[in-house]
This record gives sequence, C-alpha cells and structure tokens, in this order.
Amino acid sequence: MQDVHDSNRLEKIKELLGQSTYSMEDENKRFNEYCSRIYSHISPFLQSMGDAQQLARFKQLPPYHNWSTSKHSCMLILCGHNHHSTRSASWCWLSPVAIDVISSFRNPNNNDHACAYYVLGLRSGDLVPQVLSAILLQLLESNRSALHRDEAGYTELCNELREYQKETSSGGRHSHLKAMALRTLNMLGSSGKTIYIVLDRVELCQVISDEAESADHREKILEIMVYLVEEAQVRLRVLAVVNALVFPLEGAGINRTKKERVIIYSVKQETLSK
Repeated sequence: MQDVHDSNRLEKIKELLGQSTYSMEDENKRFNEYCSRIYSHISPFLQSMGDAQQLARFKQLPPYHNWSTSKHSCMLILCGHNHHSTRSASWCWLSPVAIDVISSFRNPNNNDHACAYYVLGLRSGDLVPQVLSAILLQLLESNRSALHRDEAGYTELCNELREYQKETSSGGRHSHLKAMALRTLNMLGSSGKTIYIVLDRVELCQVISDEAESADHREKILEIMVYLVEEAQVRLRVLAVVNALVFPLEGAGINRTKKERVIIYSVKQETLSK
C-alpha cells in the first residue's frame, strides 16, 4: 500500500514538473547507447579513459581521489582538452570517467549511495529545467521512501512546484528549481546515503541569446551545482565533465563561497609513448 502511495506522489511531482512521460528505462537506454558510441572512438595511439588501467591511474590522482574520499560535500569539474588530432570530435576524452561513476553508483538497491545523472546532447533542448528535472526525478525514483518519511519536506516540495508552474521568467524558474533541488537532497538526508550527481558534456547545455532572454545555461547549471554542494545537508558529490575546447571554463562566472568544496581539474589528452 505504501509503495502505491509513494508511486502516486512521484507521478504527481512528474506532472507538476511537466515531465509526465519521463522514465528511467528511456534514460538508461540512451545512456547505454551513448556508452557504446564513446568506446567506439577509442584510439590505440592516444590516451584513453576507456582503458581500465589508464582510468585506474587517473582515479588515484589527487583531484579525483580527494573528491571521491571527501568527508564533506564536494564538486569535481573535469575540463578535458582533446588531442589536436580530434579537436573537432563530438565527444570528450574524459567522458569515460563520468560513465564509470554512473555505472558504479546508479544501482537503486545500493544502501550506501544514490546516483542521478544527465548526459547532455542526447536529446534536443538541453536547458537547466530539463537537466534539473531529470536529476530530481531520478533521486526520488530510487529513494521513494523519502516521499512519506519526510511529510513536511514533501509538502514544501509540492508548494515550490506549484510556484514553479506559475513563474514565467527563466530566472524565476531557475530559482524555484534550485530550491526544489536543495529540498529534494535534504529529504534524502535521513537515509545516510552519499548522493552522486554526474553531468557529462556540460558544454552542450544551450546558450540562449535573443530579445526576450539571454542566458548561458552551461554556467547556470554549474552555478546551481556549486550552490547545492555548499548548502545541502547531505554528503553530495557532483562530477561535471566539460569539453574545454568548446567551453573554456576559465571564462565561466562560477561563484564559490566555499572554495575547498569545488575542484577544477584541466587535463590534456596526449599521444601514447611507443
């Protein structure tokens, strides 16, 4: 009976988010197809995170190791510079790092971790609302008990969702989404789980520039993730992979009040030594 009640609540949240047709089955299908495409691009002459040994060595480097073992919430932004011979490629050589984290932690039966992810570029219209809505629904889908365990949190989430529906400006909608994301994370707090959010190919989040609106959704989604890492009452680990040749992160306006919570690591792809 409780499962049915939680399912009904989740469907209500989907409806209020305007995501009634969203399903994890479709999300996982897109992800599996994406993995196949990424690994088909591996070159025997270039460094590749698709290589198990290379990936294992990378995970021992201080930036990744510090992020993955941090006792407090932390965000790791990986800026991948593809080798010059693949500068025009439609993929990022560090994407297998994101794939590895997603594959390791997306099991909904894991009692120690919860994982939500979004790979940009797999559908049209990748904007902040689409990205955050998917992240929230994945977290709630895999932690449905939070929908009845925290009644006050659920009520506040629904109230925020109704305000979100009424909002017409993109800035106002982003503010509501940010508040809803924080509320959702805090609802999961009593589970004791470490929460992972993985964003791959952030540079493909859209940039809108017209008379009605001007917004860089790449910067906005990173800004919101930084906010969540700094404010969430759960242990949150965010991994974001960016193709730095498309989106040089040095030019992004990322405000950090707790600089120790955000690690930015730039890595160039090199040729393999003979």
